Amino acid sequence: MQRVPLWKIVVIVFVILFSLWMLTPTLTFYSYSALVRNSGETPEMAVIQEQIKQNPPNVLELQNRLKTLKQDFSALRNDSIRLGLDLQGGVHLVIEVDQEKFLENLRLKNPNATEEEKEYALTMALDSAAAVVENRVNQYGVAESAIVKQPPTRLVLELPGFSDPEQVENLVQAEAVLHFQIVGNDERKRLGELIDPIDTVVPEDFKSLLASTDPYRAALIVQYPENVEIVKNILQREVVQSIIDRDLVFKWGQVEESNSSFNYRHQYLYLLKKKVELTGEELEDAWLYMNQQNQPVVTLTFNSAGARIFRRVTRDFLHEHLAVVLNDIVYAAPEIITEIRDGRAEITGINDFTEARQISVVLRAGALPAPLKIAESRVVGPSLGRDSIRQGIWGGIVGGLVVLVFMVGYYAVAGVIADFGVLFSLFLLISGMAMFKATLTLPGIAGIVLMIGMAVDANVLIFERLREEMHGKKAKTVQLVLEKGYGRAFMTIFDANITTLITALVLFQFGTGPIKGFAVTLSLGILVSMFSAVFVSRVIYDTMVGYGMKELSVGKLRFFESPSFDFFSRPKLYMGATTLFGVLGFLFLSLNWNTLKGIDFAGGAEINIQFEDVATVEKQTLLADEEQAELKVQFNDPITLGVIREKLGARGYKDSVVREVSGETNQILIRVIGDLGDAANTPETLEEKLKAALPDNPFTVLEYYAVKDPTDRVRVQSVRDGLTGIGLTDTVIQEVLGQQNQMLVRVREGVVASPTELESKVRQALPDHALTVLSTDIVGEKVGGELLLKGLYCIIFSSIGILLYITVRFEFRFAVAAVVALFHDLLFTLAILAITGTEFNLPIVAALLTVLGYSLNDTIVVFDRIRENYSSAQMNFREVVNHSINQTLSRTVNTSMTTLFVVTTLHLLGGPVIHDFAFTLMIGIIIGTYSSIFVASPILLMMGKEGFKPAPVKNVKAAPAS
Repeated sequence: MQRVPLWKIVVIVFVILFSLWMLTPTLTFYSYSALVRNSGETPEMAVIQEQIKQNPPNVLELQNRLKTLKQDFSALRNDSIRLGLDLQGGVHLVIEVDQEKFLENLRLKNPNATEEEKEYALTMALDSAAAVVENRVNQYGVAESAIVKQPPTRLVLELPGFSDPEQVENLVQAEAVLHFQIVGNDERKRLGELIDPIDTVVPEDFKSLLASTDPYRAALIVQYPENVEIVKNILQREVVQSIIDRDLVFKWGQVEESNSSFNYRHQYLYLLKKKVELTGEELEDAWLYMNQQNQPVVTLTFNSAGARIFRRVTRDFLHEHLAVVLNDIVYAAPEIITEIRDGRAEITGINDFTEARQISVVLRAGALPAPLKIAESRVVGPSLGRDSIRQGIWGGIVGGLVVLVFMVGYYAVAGVIADFGVLFSLFLLISGMAMFKATLTLPGIAGIVLMIGMAVDANVLIFERLREEMHGKKAKTVQLVLEKGYGRAFMTIFDANITTLITALVLFQFGTGPIKGFAVTLSLGILVSMFSAVFVSRVIYDTMVGYGMKELSVGKLRFFESPSFDFFSRPKLYMGATTLFGVLGFLFLSLNWNTLKGIDFAGGAEINIQFEDVATVEKQTLLADEEQAELKVQFNDPITLGVIREKLGARGYKDSVVREVSGETNQILIRVIGDLGDAANTPETLEEKLKAALPDNPFTVLEYYAVKDPTDRVRVQSVRDGLTGIGLTDTVIQEVLGQQNQMLVRVREGVVASPTELESKVRQALPDHALTVLSTDIVGEKVGGELLLKGLYCIIFSSIGILLYITVRFEFRFAVAAVVALFHDLLFTLAILAITGTEFNLPIVAALLTVLGYSLNDTIVVFDRIRENYSSAQMNFREVVNHSINQTLSRTVNTSMTTLFVVTTLHLLGGPVIHDFAFTLMIGIIIGTYSSIFVASPILLMMGKEGFKPAPVKNVKAAPAS
């Protein structure tokens, strides 16, 4: 009995165990309810916090336990797959340093600045802006925020779960406040003296919350974040404030990572004089350089007024410490070692280059060299995110099931092995995303579902090769069939997937936001599907052979039994029709390009709104046969939407819709679904049910609504008339396909300044319509143009990469034929999108590049068979090409069908957010399949010596086809 090599078993077991290890944090994190995930407080933490309030004898033990639990939960969150803004809602901002004003200020300071100096100064300005923005966002307490620098002038800020873009914009664009305050020797002594008095007036063990003191920084050290929150709470109490001298104030330093001295994250606590000695207005500049001893030094330059003040401060407080305070955070507290008279100072003795760079950035951030502008603003409502997840998952499940059933029906036992391989690939893909801590976006979900269809391709190639070997001239053993089949299929699979991987890498390099997520998913999907199909399925087959399998079961169903079509019988007709349609499509696309550009490329403002048929009713007249009810509720205290949904769900209102009332504080609209069948369900009883669900959150019901299923459609013209009535004449209004009473309203750039203003104008224009804002986008024309340029880069560089790879692996004429076919697919897909009025945006760019990769997959499979046959066949080149297409026809049809199964279900069931994305893939797959046969292959013939001319008939027996 032949045994599978032990090392193969070890590899598979290791991969499974490692993947489970990588996936465990994600599974654990998402096993918690949405309330726990958003708040970061597990039920066990809540219980311990309540116990701590009672000040029991073991309070210190409880505090340590709480600290450990918070650390574990924070680590769990960091190691899990994150959801993108399109899946959980939030705010996305692109922030830009005003380059024109910055260079103008730089010219005033240094008229002779070189281009290198300007570039370096601009880099430092971006660092300063990033420091300010990060500091403010962290103080605001937004969980899981992300700030990414995009040199030379931009920052990308993402705030999951946040819904007020105007508040964020005000937070970002406000002036940075830089202060210089004294940490004197008396204050350092007083800081130590305050510990015991505070410890005596609070129930907590205050001393145990302090890790130690840092004499260089003249500060206490507190473990972050657990003890920091407790200490902050203690210091805010009146009894503690009464102990502190009135001319002193506590200030927190920045959060420090663990180091050789402290094996945990920590934060410094300073005691400063309240008096502000200098501000950022007196500071002209701050620079970092390395001195002769190769140590980092930060230089400061003050203006004339600042120089006078700085001279007095350095004289009066010699050998004391001067704290650098940006937006109430202490970033450094260097010692004053000499009186400085010329307004130029140096900060020395800094631990490392990173700390020195941060100090210089903070000093410059006190007075930014140019204001910050909001170049792009996007808001995704949480309800749209929930719908996207639900519809995307549903479409994926249906499409996946169709593929799995088809594979078993067509390939029998081999289909079962392929299905296992696809599911195994899915498991590895999700584990890989967890390993790289990837963010899952809606295009990412589409990439996962698409991977299910594309992963089948490798299995189909192998199974079709196995069929050929089984029906060959010579009888072969099962083991020999497997060796020949897998061996011949491997290079085809490798070449086909490498070309798609090139596209994915280009997407990752030039894409932004969700497109990068799609590229990561696609890249990982290609790698894991190859491993599963080529390695894992072969081990399964070898194991079955080892246990006595005598015959392979690859199914008997075939769409084509030894096909012998002449695909070049009318080449001029095919090429002529293709060229004509291509020219017409190009003309239509050119004429309609400006109207087809989405907000990503055209710039402007866009709002996605859902109209509702809502009528206010008297309190006593809520009908028993109403399907839905909505209440406007005023809560006494702040409460998150997640908490409300969680508590309503626990009471059976699982499908309730909860949203904030725009412009109001603590006002919530609550839609209760499907619980009004009882005639006794009057507004009073409904209010009682809500109070029972929210016992700890007192509220007052302001209004009651009965909500009927909307039957009257809101017309585009009525919306346009309303907008025209308030002066918004140049608007684009589109109905969202497949969604009742959902519309996109777009205005040109400059009409509104913020998403909040756009929402306000729409509500003003449509006062008689109840509506919900699902999302808003604002993109500057400059940003839109750059995004379009990036899309073109993706296409150009992926084409170059593919051209080079195919030239190396095949011949130059093969590469030319493949690239021409790619441009054919691109042009034809764009033409159909233009004819159908599909908006051109970033997700469509991702879909187009996926189409190019998929089309290449088809073309490479045909080319690989041509190369194989031409090296051994007794036929001329035309016959070889035609015969090769016939041989791979079954594989082409099967792969296209399985991928279309998935994409079509995404198109039909995936919801409006990925509707156009899936439609583009669906059209592109059909066109790509056509081009691999009727475009790439004819061009390959045209570049040969024989062209389309048929060769004399020879008595050559063709190899069996599948």
